[in-house]
Amino acid sequence: MEMKINGEKIIAERKVRAWSQQHLADVSAVSLRTIQRVENNDSGSLETVKALASCFELDVAKLFKAEMTVKKKHSK
Repeated sequence: MEMKINGEKIIAERKVRAWSQQHLADVSAVSLRTIQRVENNDSGSLETVKALASCFELDVAKLFKAEMTVKKKHSK
């Protein structure tokens, strides 16, 4: 199972608080570009996720999404 950041959850949490991306960047001490990357590409470091979870007062695990990776068997 591969873990990815849930960009939609981060956007939702930010919008509930009526925060701009810049404001979230300021309060989390990460760059605006990092916030944009997390929201658009669902990617970022564990340190970034921890900073965002702290700002939102959430458990870090709530900001990840699980994606099932299915491996296909090849017939001989």
